[in-house]
Amino acid sequence: MRLNTKIFLNFILGAIMLSTILAVVFYKDLSNILKNQQISERQQEIVLRKNSTEHFLVMSESSINFLSGLSSIKQYTNTDDQLEKISAHKKISDEFKTFLMNNMIFSKIELIDENGQELIVVNWDEENKIISRPPNKLENVKQFHFFNETMKLNKRELFVSITEDEHADTIENTTEDMSEMDTSKDNKLTHNKHQIIEYSTPIYNEQDQLKGILILDLFSDFTFKGSNTNHPNMNIRNMAMTSEDSSLKNIYLVNSFGYYLQNIDKDKEWGFMTQNDVTIFNDYPQIKPIIQELDSGQIYNEEDKSYLIFHRINPYSANVKKIYMGIREQSSEDAKDFTYANDKDTFWTQILRVEQAEIIDKVNILFFKTLSLIILILIFFVVLMMFFLQQVVLNPVEKIIQGAERIKKGNLDYKLSLGNRKDEFGDLANEFNSMSAVLKRYKETMEQKIYERTSDLEKFKNAIEVTREAVVITDPEGTILYANNSVERMTGYSKNEIINKKVGTSQLWGGIMTPEFYTKLWKTIKTDKKPFVGKIKNKNKNGIEYSTLLSITPMLDKKGDILYFFSIENDLNDLNL
Repeated sequence: MRLNTKIFLNFILGAIMLSTILAVVFYKDLSNILKNQQISERQQEIVLRKNSTEHFLVMSESSINFLSGLSSIKQYTNTDDQLEKISAHKKISDEFKTFLMNNMIFSKIELIDENGQELIVVNWDEENKIISRPPNKLENVKQFHFFNETMKLNKRELFVSITEDEHADTIENTTEDMSEMDTSKDNKLTHNKHQIIEYSTPIYNEQDQLKGILILDLFSDFTFKGSNTNHPNMNIRNMAMTSEDSSLKNIYLVNSFGYYLQNIDKDKEWGFMTQNDVTIFNDYPQIKPIIQELDSGQIYNEEDKSYLIFHRINPYSANVKKIYMGIREQSSEDAKDFTYANDKDTFWTQILRVEQAEIIDKVNILFFKTLSLIILILIFFVVLMMFFLQQVVLNPVEKIIQGAERIKKGNLDYKLSLGNRKDEFGDLANEFNSMSAVLKRYKETMEQKIYERTSDLEKFKNAIEVTREAVVITDPEGTILYANNSVERMTGYSKNEIINKKVGTSQLWGGIMTPEFYTKLWKTIKTDKKPFVGKIKNKNKNGIEYSTLLSITPMLDKKGDILYFFSIENDLNDLNL
């Protein structure tokens, strides 16, 4: 490949690489900007959902405080007159119904006396009606955990149960008019068991005597998924919409133990009821130490290429003293492992999952436009550079190449001419011509020295070949590189049989001396790097033993490293020894 072609291709490759690097850097910067913008928007979304959830929870606490302060309840608890009690009882029931009608995020209200007997239970029934439970259906709940814990509280203090209620109904369809709640097809409720948040507070009379407890049940779904509603007086259709909101697909709500309070996969929700291992900490292990330490933030999940944006929710006010998470109708002994004090570890966390692909799609168009523009500009620059290089560099280089070809072919009398250039190429031409003159003189000198050295080596080789002593030359590891004719005579092995074989082994003519002998020999010549002289017994190819006087000399380079070993063997029989 010609030099000009290589330079052109290298320039093109460099242009592409440079444009790619610039584009990647630009892409990363833009990606970071868009990512931060996207995350900032989603953080605002999380804050809105957090505020909405906290609003429902605060409203729930305010609602039970409002209900516990009803004048009808005070009338009921402050009188012993049966007629007054009956009148107050009816008034309380009516007020509870009105409250549920106007605050449809709540599923049930209960008033229980100090002995655990239910006095009033108002709830939604299967036919989408608000009803009071008949007296023969009222139960005594004294043995249950929620009652006993609430009875220990002071005024306005709360006990919260996150549990399931068999009387809670999920609303599917309804009419707009609240007054038209009947059993028509448009007003249908399904009677599946539903998760609730149950608030209970003690009821005291004017003499500060504990007279029972009040319970208010909140539909949990409408609390967690009702961020599009900012007022309790929403209609049933709004509530139905929240359960089908597609925007909730990537929204999670978890408690401090990682259990899901809200998840698009309903099977993962409320695992604390059975204390199973379905938690966000198992789904995203890396989030656990972060959300337990920080109030808000984000992490990147490498496994599914997404960002988890989170914000902590403080679900309970200081009035909430204990929180219970488990089956509602459970005794105090069975429920103690599911009951927690209201402290810094009883927080919830709202989490939003954002896929990285949302950001990448917005960046790709600008990325390719930028890359194309950079490549076009650099290609134009490369063309201009190639024109300049052709005139200033490549043409002189071509002449130098032609001159070098002539010298390579042996024409050392060739003189390179580039005109009267006063630049580096002119200097190069002068040095080129000087080099060719030096090469010519060097060639003549080397030819004379080679002739002389070759003559000396030939004399030495002839002398070695005809001597009676066996001469062997090996590398530093003992591999035979050269052997003269006397080696064949003495050992019976031909040169072809011994060249590149290990000397001194039983495979050839050695190996019959003691191991200590060979150890000493190799230590002398290889470790100490000194000559070795001694008698040795060998065995020729026919198996006949013979004795020789062996002399081995290590040949060293200027650094003292062994180049090869030079050995001479004299047959002692020939020496008459």
